[in-house]
Amino acid sequence: MTSPKVFAFDFETYYSKTCSITVAGMDAYLRHPEFDAYMLTVAGSDGTRYAGPPEGFDWTQFNGAVLVAHNMAFDGPVARWLFQKGKIPAFSPAAMHCTADMVAYLGVPRSLKDSSSFLLGVTVDKSTRDDMKNQKWEEMTPEFREEVTRYAVKDAELCLELWLKFSDQWPEHERELSALTRSSADHGMYLDADGVKQDIDHLSGLLADIERRIPWAYEGALLSYPSFCEHVRALGLVPPASLDKKNKETEQWCAEHPDITWVSDMQAYRSINALREKLRSLLERVREDGTVATPLMYAGAHTLRDSGTSGVNFQNLPRGEMYGVNLRNRLQARPGYVLVAADLSAIEPRALTYLARDFGVLEASRGVSDWYEAQARAWGMYAKPEPLKVGDPDLRTMFKAMAIGVGYGMSANKLATVAEMALERAQQIVGLFRSKNERLLKLWNALDRGLRSSVGEDYSVTLPSGRSVLYRSVAYTPGDKEKKGGVSCLFAKQGFVRMRVWFGTIVENITQAFARDVFMEKVMQIHKAGWQVVLRVHDEVVCEVPEDRVDEAKAQILQIMKASPTFAPDLPLDSSVNSAKTYYEAK
Repeated sequence: MTSPKVFAFDFETYYSKTCSITVAGMDAYLRHPEFDAYMLTVAGSDGTRYAGPPEGFDWTQFNGAVLVAHNMAFDGPVARWLFQKGKIPAFSPAAMHCTADMVAYLGVPRSLKDSSSFLLGVTVDKSTRDDMKNQKWEEMTPEFREEVTRYAVKDAELCLELWLKFSDQWPEHERELSALTRSSADHGMYLDADGVKQDIDHLSGLLADIERRIPWAYEGALLSYPSFCEHVRALGLVPPASLDKKNKETEQWCAEHPDITWVSDMQAYRSINALREKLRSLLERVREDGTVATPLMYAGAHTLRDSGTSGVNFQNLPRGEMYGVNLRNRLQARPGYVLVAADLSAIEPRALTYLARDFGVLEASRGVSDWYEAQARAWGMYAKPEPLKVGDPDLRTMFKAMAIGVGYGMSANKLATVAEMALERAQQIVGLFRSKNERLLKLWNALDRGLRSSVGEDYSVTLPSGRSVLYRSVAYTPGDKEKKGGVSCLFAKQGFVRMRVWFGTIVENITQAFARDVFMEKVMQIHKAGWQVVLRVHDEVVCEVPEDRVDEAKAQILQIMKASPTFAPDLPLDSSVNSAKTYYEAK
C-alpha cells in the first residue's frame, strides 16, 4: 500500500501589540479587524513548494494527504477561518499532526528554532519573524517581502524534515491524544459572561477600597515597596525587609502593628487584580455561541503532563471562592447539556507503589475507596470496621502526609517545614514510612545508582507503559563554598536548561509520568466511547454530555476510569464521578 503524501504548511499572519494571540486567544485574534493571513507556504514530500496567498494554492493536493504544521493549534484554526470566510475551498486530509507536539514527546524544546538545531543540526534565524511585527504585507518593501518568503519557506521545509525523520518515534496513540487536545480546546465550555461582568465590577470595587486605604496610591505606584517603606518610616517605624506572604519576619511585623494594614492590602491588591485580569481575558475570548476555548499544551511538562497555554491557564483555576468570586462556577455546560467530571483517586501514590512493586499494598486497596486506609490496613496499623477517616482521622492525616512527599525522598526537616509540623513528629513519620517501604527504598537506590553511573551520557527510565523518561547529558558539578556538588542534566524548556537532579527528582518524575500515561489512556477510551471531552486537569477529565444521557455517561465513564490500564493490568484503580451544570459543582 502506498503511503500518503505529506505536506507541511505554515501561515504568516499580521500581528501587533493589540492584534495578537497572547492578548485575547486564538478566536479573538481571528476576529480582530486587522487580522490578515497574507501568506501560505507549503513543502511536500513529493517536492511541492508553494509560497504565496492562500487563495492561490491548489488545495485539492491536501485531499487524502498527511498534513503537518509546527503549531497545528495555530495553523489549523487559520485554515478553518479561511474556509469559513470563503477564501479557500474545503479539503479532506487523511490526518493533521503537530510537529511541535511531536518533538515535545521526544523530550526536545518545542520551538522550531530549538528543535531544528538539536534534531537536524540546522541554525534558524528568527529575526525576520521579529521584524514582521506591525508590518502588513502590502506595506512591506519588495526586499523585505522576499526575506519573509524565504524565511516562511524554510520553516515549512524544516517542519517537513522533522516529520519525515522523526515521526516514526511518535506512537499513534500519542498522535491521537495530541489531536484530541486541540479538538477538546476548540469545543470549549460555555461562559456565564453576565456573571463574569458582575464579578469584574465586584473586584473593581474591592480594588477601589484598597486604593483609598493606601496613602501613596494617587502617585500611581500602589505596589511600590520603596513608597511603602517611605510611609512606614514617616511613622517612625522600621519597615519589614520583604512584603512576601511567606516571610516569617513580615508576618511578625504585621502582628506587631495590627493597625497598619498596608502589607495585607498590597498583597490582596496584587491577587485581586490578577483575578480581575484573568476574568477580563476570558471575556475577550467569548465566541459568538457564548463559549470559550479551553486550550492546553500537550506534553507541556518533562513528564509529558499537560500544561497551560494561550494566556489563561485552565490547569490552575482557583478551586473555590476568592474575594467573593467563584470562577469555576462561571464555566458551564451549553444549554441542554451537563458537565460530567471524573478523577483517578490517589493515582500518584498508587503509581509509586506499583513502580516499587509493592503488590501487597496494591491488593489491599482493591475494594477500598480510601487509598490511605488501604495502606494503613496493609501495614497492620488499622483494623477497625469503620472507615479510617471516621475511626482514626489523625492516622489518615499522617498517611496522607507520607503518600507523596516522603515517597519522593523528602527529609524530616523538609516535611516539618512544608507541613508546618514539629520536627519530632516529622522524624517519626519519615522513619515509619521508610521502615515500611523496603521495596521503595530499593527503587530509590537503583535510580540513584543509575543516575550517577550515567555521568557523561543520557539516562533513561522505562515506564510500565513502554515509553521512557529521558535525562539528557548527565553531568557532575563539583561543589564550592556556595553550593554542594551534585548531578545535573538538560531539561527541555525555552531551549535546553541544565538543572540539578537527584534520585528524589527521578522518583517524582517517573511516578507522575506513569500516572499521566494511565490517565491519558482513560481519556482516550472515554473519547472513543463517544463522550465529548472538554478539559483535562491533572488527573481529572471533564466531559459535556446531553442532559438525557447523564446517567449513562456517568456509569460508562466510571467503569472506564476504574478499570486497570491495559499496560498494567495488576494496578487497581479507583475513581469518583459527578455531574452538574457548572464546572465547580461537577468537580
